[in-house]
Amino acid sequence: MKSGASADEAVRLAKERSLSEWSLITRVSLMDASELGEGGLFPHVRASGGRLRVNSLDRLVHVVRAGAFARALETAVEALKGGGIVIVAGPRGTGRSTLAAAIAWELLAGGAVKTVALASSNSAVAAFLRRYGEFADIIGGVLMICDMRPRELPALRAREVVMDIARGRDGGGPPVLLLLSDRAYSAAGESIKELPGAREITAYYDAELLRELISVHADGCADRVGREGLDAIARELMRLNEGHAVTAALLGSVLSAAGCDAGAALELLRVSGYDAVKLAARALNIVAPSGPLCKAAALRRPFARWTPAGRPIVPPGVLELLGGAPALLAYRQHDIIEEALEASLAECGAQPVPESEQEAVDMFVREFGGALSGRLRELAAACLEDVASALGCAIAGCEEPQDGGGARCEALRYIKAGGAVPPLTAALAARGAGRASPLVQSLAEHHGEALRAARELAPGPPQRREGALVGLAAIAAGAAGAKVRVGAEDAGLLLRLAVRAVDSGVVKPRRAWLVLSALEPLADIAPQYYLALLHATSALALDRLAAKLVYALTGYVYGSHEEELARLEWPLLLAAETYARLLGAYAALLSAEEREGAVLQICAILERLRAAGDELSALGRALVLAPLLRSPYASALVELKCGIDVVQEIAGAIRTLEGAAWDGASVGAAAELAGLASRSAREVVVDAMARAAHALAIRLLELARPLEASEAFNKAALAYRELGDRAGYLISRSMSIRARVMAAEDMADYADAAGGLEDLLLEAVSAGERSAQYAEALSALASEYAVYLASIGALDRLERAMRKLRGALLQPALTKLMLRAMGAPVEVGPDELLHDVDVDVRYAPALAAALGVKDRDGALSDCGSLADESRYNLCVNAILALGGDQQALDALWGMLSDEVAERIALTEGAELVHLLAPGSSSAQLALSLHALLSGRAELARAHLLRGSEEFSGLLGELFRGALASCCDPGREEFRLALLKLFYYHV
Repeated sequence: MKSGASADEAVRLAKERSLSEWSLITRVSLMDASELGEGGLFPHVRASGGRLRVNSLDRLVHVVRAGAFARALETAVEALKGGGIVIVAGPRGTGRSTLAAAIAWELLAGGAVKTVALASSNSAVAAFLRRYGEFADIIGGVLMICDMRPRELPALRAREVVMDIARGRDGGGPPVLLLLSDRAYSAAGESIKELPGAREITAYYDAELLRELISVHADGCADRVGREGLDAIARELMRLNEGHAVTAALLGSVLSAAGCDAGAALELLRVSGYDAVKLAARALNIVAPSGPLCKAAALRRPFARWTPAGRPIVPPGVLELLGGAPALLAYRQHDIIEEALEASLAECGAQPVPESEQEAVDMFVREFGGALSGRLRELAAACLEDVASALGCAIAGCEEPQDGGGARCEALRYIKAGGAVPPLTAALAARGAGRASPLVQSLAEHHGEALRAARELAPGPPQRREGALVGLAAIAAGAAGAKVRVGAEDAGLLLRLAVRAVDSGVVKPRRAWLVLSALEPLADIAPQYYLALLHATSALALDRLAAKLVYALTGYVYGSHEEELARLEWPLLLAAETYARLLGAYAALLSAEEREGAVLQICAILERLRAAGDELSALGRALVLAPLLRSPYASALVELKCGIDVVQEIAGAIRTLEGAAWDGASVGAAAELAGLASRSAREVVVDAMARAAHALAIRLLELARPLEASEAFNKAALAYRELGDRAGYLISRSMSIRARVMAAEDMADYADAAGGLEDLLLEAVSAGERSAQYAEALSALASEYAVYLASIGALDRLERAMRKLRGALLQPALTKLMLRAMGAPVEVGPDELLHDVDVDVRYAPALAAALGVKDRDGALSDCGSLADESRYNLCVNAILALGGDQQALDALWGMLSDEVAERIALTEGAELVHLLAPGSSSAQLALSLHALLSGRAELARAHLLRGSEEFSGLLGELFRGALASCCDPGREEFRLALLKLFYYHV
């Protein structure tokens, strides 16, 4: 790509990211009409038949558009169509979220907007509005909903949110719908006047609306009670302190339960003292028998604490087992109803109230586990695959939105609710690591059908009912645990399906330990395939429990079946790579004894493979040693215990693999691994080469051998290209160019190396790939390309590119600072600097004050979010130091190393805060550039000095190189040093 026009086309394509990725960047949830209709905005509001419906209590009803609600809806829609701001404020339980959903639905259905952006924190509000202009032409018309309810926003922070909206919309922006509690609305006070033309809606419910809500839930009582009777109840409801809409629905149910007696509803209002929670508690005791209500309230209590409103907690079939608890308890209700249930528990007498999820599950199993097992045993045979899919997702943590068999599968009523696996089911699956769970035990007698279903699933596409892969294996494993015979071939099939589930992302890292435990009874029947499951699991982002379990089970399986596994050869590769992954990523989670045990096993397996032949040994070294390079400690330990040089061993392995034929039959181990991964033997080998070469290149960079690293990155890129892995190719090829930049001796060398970015960018955008990983790599490449243009003085081409590059830049603040240092007329505001740069939380408030973004009181208020006392004290000291407080200044000086403190000449508190603020090496570079471009050369030098002292390897060398040539950006040596640091970080 040599012409400016083609470069412009490349950056245009680079800008076209998916909405999901931009959602991550701006920390908001983006949705269209279909996603809103599926509960994406609020779980209890959905669409059906083209109409918006609300999951109110235990039924799905149309949104009631009457009275003040209808008028508020019309007012808000008209104001937002004109791009304005609407504030909806009021007490909880009065229908704010329903009104917001109705407003959004009207705007989407009418085409006034195409996308809804939901922000639930002030930081998300600020980030979205600040970057809205970058993506406005991609996302089209957008409505921003700021949902600032009390749980997410303390009332005292409401003013800050309003000010963020005012600043973010200065000069234009999207229409904004701001939802506030009445307390937050009062706290915002005068700041609301900073929102020009904002419409304030505080009267969106009245007696007319409440009358209709009561009528909807009264089950035929409306005619018997009559309009006059309903009006009387509605007028009394208006006297409540909160929860008018929520309790209106409950009173409709009370009318139905009380034989349409309006007097009973009015008496209930009076005796509750017009308190919404007390009213709800009394109403629940009228509409449901006290015994089942108490049992259900106790069982669901530990789960309700963290489940969002509208989401399921308990399967409806389980509520029936409790004796007929009301169906509304299957879901997490509004806070007012949940508080009413909590209050009701105090009147439940001897009913035990569990404090933890485990206590709740144990209580349920003791009292109702047998009944649940019986019902599932009776009903599951008719739809075993559906049941297995739900059970598998309960174990693996995957989403299971579709019911498969639907209404015909009666067993699902005891496992799922609303098409999803509720937390009680997941906890039941986890009980006793799955094998002692009544869910698994009740299905064990169906293991024969489970095996037949597994054989049918095996040749199918990976995406078909993925939860069933784990569920069917768990059913058979449960049978094996109960001493029912399961053959080695069948166990192998089930475990291979489980491996497929792990590889395809069905098994979530937080549930990996449960999958391994549930399938453990199959380990001694088909040890090689259980080892394959452990190997697949080791690639996930594991927590301490899962990492230690993988280590322990790998040791058990390999130790118990070593000779059998060695004859097969390929399990040796899996065992060794599993140990290497644990050491490379989780060494800190393992004990010293476990680490040494893993290393000794690696050494022994590598020795066995060495004796098996050059090609197998090379494949083993490539697979096993590459993960170790993630941890200098782990690779050093292996070098010490095995007597090898890891870098040399990997380089030698790559050379051997490059020269091997690998036709699919030359090595049986590669062929078997290929079968596991649904690849050819050649692909298995090339994948190992790619990962090994990339890991080797990163280590060579750390060792300050950039030219060798560039060559290794190129080898990785070629391998990834052969595999069709476009993201891997782009990342490795880009890093090869960056490594050459870091080896440049002068600007001519640099221009020769970085010039390759242009061709790579054209190649990258022509590929048409849109995965998140590829988009991030493309963003980095776009940033590198922009800086390259600025560094060679091609400002005319850069100007054209920047008009289209805005949203495609990675680390925008750092990139823009670098562009400006290279002479481009680019500005970086203090807001952008604070949001994009990784600032240490202890100094972030003080830095915001130093940059003029916050006043002193606002900064001190932000320190209050730091729970740790030492962090809080340091945060306050940093702010006090801005005013010259000597004791605070001394505290800041104490945070610097002696080497740095002795070599800098900074006297102002603002300078010390600026120097201490970086939370990473990239932030150190960004703030150094910011200081340099602000005319504070000594502060910039201090940043470079601190970087040179705190970072080792190549990074330390790069900081020292910049320090030695500081601080004239017009000087070639310094420009090159800055460019090397930038290309290291992007």
